[in-house]
Order: sequence, then structure tokens, then C-alpha cells
Amino acid sequence: MEELDVKTLQSDLKNYDMYLLADEVPLREDLFLTVIGEEDTVLIELKEYTPDNKTYQAMSSMSKDKFLEATPEEFNNFINQTYFYNMIEMEEF
Repeated sequence: MEELDVKTLQSDLKNYDMYLLADEVPLREDLFLTVIGEEDTVLIELKEYTPDNKTYQAMSSMSKDKFLEATPEEFNNFINQTYFYNMIEMEEF
């Protein structure tokens, strides 16, 4: 899979004040990232779809300023922390 282009997301938020910066962009075969710019906050959502038909989800946020200043490595670390500390199984209805 291609590496996520954080600099493009940052540019889109800074120059166009976009709301939906990334919509279920694949990070690997079963893991997807959504990035939303909401006023002074950037929301990060991860969804993982497992082979046994379970769905896991994690949400996290950072300030818009922190997002705009983050290096690709810092943003990747933030995503990894979100995955490891916030992932929960979604219940089926």
C-alpha cells in the first residue's frame, strides 16, 4: 500500500479548510483511516475489518495547530498510539 501523504492532508486543511481530509484510506489490507478537520480540532478515526467479520474502531483527536506542525513520523506515531490504546470492538445491531 502507498504511504499516507500527511503533507497533502496538512496542505488541504491549511489552504482550503477542508472538512473531510481522508475517507477510509487504506493503511493496510484491513485497516482504514479517516481524517476530519472540525474547526480547531482534527479527528482521527481508524476502522479495522477482521477476517472473522468483526469490526474494530478507534477515535482520537489533536489540535489543528498540532496537526499542521506534525512531521510524517509524528503523525504516524499518533496513529499507532490511537490504534493500540483506543481500538474497541463494534457491536452488531
